[in-house]
Amino acid sequence: MINSMSSPSPHVLASGFGPQYGEIPIPPVKAEAICSATKRVNDILYAEQKFDILVENYVELENALLHAGVHYMVHQTMDTHYFEVQRDLFNRLLSNLLSAARAYLDYVPQASNRMLGQLSGATSRCKAECAQAYDSYVGYRVMEGLRNFAQHEGLPVQALRVTGDEIGVETRTVVSFYAIKSAMREMKVFKHAVQIELDAMPGAGLDLKHMMREYLSGLAHVHDALRTEIAARASEWLSTISAAATEFNLISPLAPADSIGVVDRTKSPPEFTNLPVTVWKHVLHLRQKNGYVGDFHLKFVSGQLVKEEPGQRPTEPNG
Repeated sequence: MINSMSSPSPHVLASGFGPQYGEIPIPPVKAEAICSATKRVNDILYAEQKFDILVENYVELENALLHAGVHYMVHQTMDTHYFEVQRDLFNRLLSNLLSAARAYLDYVPQASNRMLGQLSGATSRCKAECAQAYDSYVGYRVMEGLRNFAQHEGLPVQALRVTGDEIGVETRTVVSFYAIKSAMREMKVFKHAVQIELDAMPGAGLDLKHMMREYLSGLAHVHDALRTEIAARASEWLSTISAAATEFNLISPLAPADSIGVVDRTKSPPEFTNLPVTVWKHVLHLRQKNGYVGDFHLKFVSGQLVKEEPGQRPTEPNG
């Protein structure tokens, strides 16, 4: 039965598009369950969005590396101004990535606690995943130190290198950006154990391109663990939301799915909580988009032609 919007019921299912779609009185307990499920689904969305922002910052940085390489290959620009401009660009892009990573890492433990409860141990397990990523990848350890340095003191990229390596009659252009290890040591950017680890590596510069990719690999594993952790509860929340939307659509089939929600008239003014039906579709989109993200340190993109056999005409690699 659809009641008019003048109903005194304190909690109702209704459409945010107007009273013409009617309303359904629901018990306070049910209203609370629907609103709680809605909040948790929004938490999931924010986690996926923050991870997507992180990944897109990484994509922008990789694209900038390719663009810089092509520019040098074509124009052979080597003046001081070129390097200053490119270094500023990579500092901006890497700083954005590090900021996005910090925002993600700050959010995940808090969201885990809200979604699964303080007594579930989810926050501790989330922090353990981050600690495992820190221990597994030197790039994760380096980027965490650089993020703190970039936030409070300086900029992460201190040197840029462009090389044109001759391979037979061909030339391969490679662009890399570095932190100078001696400067990092002097400014005490890294923990002592990490600095010792870096000092043992050859060369005066620290190749941040590789470190960045390892960092993203570690963060991708953290995000996979989060998805696994909340999977069972997410199904319960979606079931609660879907049941409420279906209940309202059965008696008001013309109501748009994204307009249905819970009205709480015990609040002043009445509070409307929109069911996250379309929100979950966006969650699924982001999960599909970033579903194969991971192991960045084992992947790279190159415009180099692949020769199947000596003397055979070069062919572009598939994909």
